[in-house]
Amino acid sequence: MLKSEKGRSSRLHWERPNLNLRGHESWAGLGFERNIVILGLSSTLGSFGNLLWFFFLPIILEGQGLSPIGIGTVYSIAALVSVGIQIPAGAILVDRWGRKRTIVLGGLLSSISVAAMGVSSGLLATVTAYIVWALAARVTGLALNALIMDSTSPQRRASGFGAFLQLAGLAATASPLIGSLFLLRNEQYVIFAVSALFTLGSTLVRAMLLREAPRRPGVRNSATENKASGIGASLRDGLSSIVSSRTVIALTLAYAFYNLFLSSGSNTFTLVVSLYSKDALHLEPFYIGLMFGLANLFTTQFSILFGKLADRYPRERIIALSWLAEMAFMMAFAYSYSPVLALSSFSLWMLFGAMDSPALMALIGDISPSEKRGITLGFFGTFTNILAIPALFFTGVLFTVSHVLPFYANLSIGILSLGFFAYAFLVKRPART
Repeated sequence: MLKSEKGRSSRLHWERPNLNLRGHESWAGLGFERNIVILGLSSTLGSFGNLLWFFFLPIILEGQGLSPIGIGTVYSIAALVSVGIQIPAGAILVDRWGRKRTIVLGGLLSSISVAAMGVSSGLLATVTAYIVWALAARVTGLALNALIMDSTSPQRRASGFGAFLQLAGLAATASPLIGSLFLLRNEQYVIFAVSALFTLGSTLVRAMLLREAPRRPGVRNSATENKASGIGASLRDGLSSIVSSRTVIALTLAYAFYNLFLSSGSNTFTLVVSLYSKDALHLEPFYIGLMFGLANLFTTQFSILFGKLADRYPRERIIALSWLAEMAFMMAFAYSYSPVLALSSFSLWMLFGAMDSPALMALIGDISPSEKRGITLGFFGTFTNILAIPALFFTGVLFTVSHVLPFYANLSIGILSLGFFAYAFLVKRPART
């Protein structure tokens, strides 16, 4: 009897770890690695706060006296600053200084700049604070994406990004709706204050719980290394490897043109959609907030599915399908002359616009070595925003001439970009490195 009990106890002792292992593998298969869970849940705080005001900033600036062209100019300046900082930030901060440190630094700058927007009494102060916020958000995004790439295996990389996006948007669905209520009451300072506090809380959580990704010996500073020459060498080496990669260049060019006007990843998206909803579709702030809230709901709740699809099927096909459906529902939104049609078509536009996000980030991770991911992301972000600098101003001009013109401009350039992408990645099928 004792022998039997001892044997059964021994079997249970060995079986329980297997159950735990299967549970761990199940969660990891969905992309829920430790760093991803911490980044996702902490981003829930920041996303909730930022989306209280982000979609309404063009309306706030318009209320302070700026024309659509002036607002476009502000966004152009923010894009120009981002273009100038991303490559050196990717090489120096993300690749050399560390992913975690850069994320924490960016979070602190973001919370300070949002607080400044809330207490600013003049247009110049608001615009300056927004530009600082956009810069900090861009640098934080580089480090965050690099850390996710480092924290996942190639086979689960898209699932990791899908899990992050889904966790990051858990609480943000109601943010635009809540923000619209304060906007109606002319109490914008409240939403900026809440946003600053939530961003600061998110940053503190990351500072305490995140783990820095393993660093390769080649990117550590030696005791005798000259720091200035080391930074210069990192920039030269990183740029040299990027320029020699046809895959990185082709992917960057395709997205640079596709995001030029009104895709969900473009800088002009918030400007045009918020003003178009108000001036052309004549939607009240409540409906605009509800529209953005529903879009966030659809986008986040399907992120894990999109990540799994991009891990199971070729990432390039997922991207092409996303672009095709996104353009179709964008035009449906442009001609939806009722709140119901606007809400439904916009939600589908955003849904398919988010479909390519996990696939894109996973593809960049596939084609970039760990020690050069920061500068690769910086290069990609820089040149996908360079053309957007004049495009932001040009979009304001198009919107002034006719509210619907930016939609047709985006459709035309989107079709051309999709054709180039299909030729470069679906016909020629470049090998991943």
